[in-house]
Amino acid sequence: MNELLEELALNAWPGVRQVHFDHWVLRLSGNHTRRANSVNFLGPSTLPLDFKIDFCEEAYSRFNTSPVFKFAGLYDSSTIDSNLANRGYQIEGNAMVMTHDLDQLRAVPSVDYRVESDLSAAWFDLAAAMLEIDPGRLPYFEKILSNIVPDHGFASVWHDGKPAAIGLAVVERGWIGLFDIVTSTQFRRMGLGNQLVLNMMKWGKERGATAAYLQVVETNTPAVSLYSKIGYTPLYRYWYRAKTG
Repeated sequence: MNELLEELALNAWPGVRQVHFDHWVLRLSGNHTRRANSVNFLGPSTLPLDFKIDFCEEAYSRFNTSPVFKFAGLYDSSTIDSNLANRGYQIEGNAMVMTHDLDQLRAVPSVDYRVESDLSAAWFDLAAAMLEIDPGRLPYFEKILSNIVPDHGFASVWHDGKPAAIGLAVVERGWIGLFDIVTSTQFRRMGLGNQLVLNMMKWGKERGATAAYLQVVETNTPAVSLYSKIGYTPLYRYWYRAKTG
């Protein structure tokens, strides 16, 4: 299942540029999120490891950035991990994938829930503001969202006529993935994030999904608590190696 969810997540959050290289996938998106700017290992290597890492470093340097390598435990990557550690790459961004069986979806509250199949300027501006995205990364953020191929929806919950929370949902092969869930600062601690997630899951179920997944940083205690209360449980963990200096 881990392999499937990693593949679905790659499709749900596509890189602006992407290169397949001997079971590795290099994704480059102007440094907007590690997910879209990392090297992902999808299978064992057939080429020499040092050659492959050198290739990645050269490829990323062409775009004035350093490569980030993602470890999701799909196969034994301990040799890659130790090689990168010797090259000065540090562990960062410890996160986990959590899942939920939609047969166990609890009662969904009736709220002002809206979802759009096409990216609108209004939703994009809301997301940029609520996620506090650096202006220089906005073009990459827009390209990522515009490049999504599987069935998807740009969701929001409104309160008293104002946008309160937003999120992205992507449905593929019986799964709905939830991304960029955020509540506006003025509407936090009102349960609106909970309402948004439940309505997104219901929307996915109506479109054929039987299970849901999401990715969350382990140190993001409020988010982990929210998802756990809804019924999400950890499936596996992943992390990155990057050079900070």
